[in-house]
Parts: sequence; C-alpha cells; structure tokens
Amino acid sequence: MTGVSTRYLNVEAGGVRIFYREAGRSGAPPLLLLHGYPSSSRMFEPLLPLLADEFRLIAPDYPGFGLSEAPPPGVYSYSRHVRAFLARLPPLSGPQEGWASKAWPVTPALAGPSSAM
Repeated sequence: MTGVSTRYLNVEAGGVRIFYREAGRSGAPPLLLLHGYPSSSRMFEPLLPLLADEFRLIAPDYPGFGLSEAPPPGVYSYSRHVRAFLARLPPLSGPQEGWASKAWPVTPALAGPSSAM
C-alpha cells in the first residue's frame, strides 16, 4: 500500500449525474465495486488504498444513492443506468477484469467483465 489517492469524479449517464470513486493506475486491471442496498460507494473507502496498487478501482454510487443524482420517479432502470455509466468510462479491458458486488445481484453480462470476484 503506497500513497495512493482516491479521485472523486462525476459523469453524466442516462440523464443522471453519477458520482464515483476511483483509485489505482489507469492501466491496471479494472475492478468495479458495486455497493449494497441501502448504501453508497463510501463503504469501499477503507478498501481502496489496500487494493489500489494492484487494480484500477471504480466504485460508483447508484442513481439516487450517495452523491449521485436521483432520476425522476418512474424513470430509474438499474440495468440501463449501470450500462450508461460503464459506457462513459474509459475502456475497462485489461489483463484481468472483475467486479465485486456487496448485495445486489449483478451478472457478468451486465457489467461486462470476464471474471467475478
């Protein structure tokens, strides 16, 4: 664990501003960290410095959670918003790809990685 800093970023995805935390090198294998319900990406803050030397960590807040905007009632679609968020990021391909979900079921088909952690 080195002096890795966490970046706090926003991206517009699916008509909603999505907040996310990112740590690690851009060329490192990506690891998408998906929080549980009800929670936010804040739950991963202590974990980021422990894994940032090995992975590019991306921990978004779902729409309506944490620091992300909430979509209008009746518009939210978990799958659509996650796909829109991933489409706005630089490519997540690498020598190893993975995702971790605290609670909500997430399929590799949704997140796109070839392996699950």
